[in-house]
Amino acid sequence: MTTEVAGPTGGAVESKGLKSGALGFAVQDIGERITSEAVEQAHAINAAVDTRVELVNDRPADALLRAGDENDALAIVVGSAGRGPIAGTVLGSVTYQVVHRAKRPVVVVPSP
Repeated sequence: MTTEVAGPTGGAVESKGLKSGALGFAVQDIGERITSEAVEQAHAINAAVDTRVELVNDRPADALLRAGDENDALAIVVGSAGRGPIAGTVLGSVTYQVVHRAKRPVVVVPSP
């Protein structure tokens, strides 16, 4: 099983298109800490999970769709923040964009 993490991520990070400077380094540092915890949690559930973390400077939906295509993923799994119809419409929804633009199955996991 392989887990792909796209967006601000960390661990063994491959950086693509990140801007240099204090803000870029701060964003990368936060991303590395967040994804390191996610990888640890995935391995705690199943040590056989193969993970690859990639830090990208792109719109989240575009990054997720590209990662799915580049890795020939069987499916893309995204979360649902549950902001409601108005906030989701005004702010845009990564989940909505992924579901409607993906060329492969998308699994939406609701927030607890």
